[in-house]
Amino acid sequence: MELGACDLLTLIAFIYIVFHAARMEGGPEL
Repeated sequence: MELGACDLLTLIAFIYIVFHAARMEGGPEL
């Protein structure tokens, strides 16, 4: 399965939001 540019940007944005939310919740430092 190939990822298009839009899918890649969406994936990066999703990971960034989850990581940022985890830091705001005082989650584990990665």
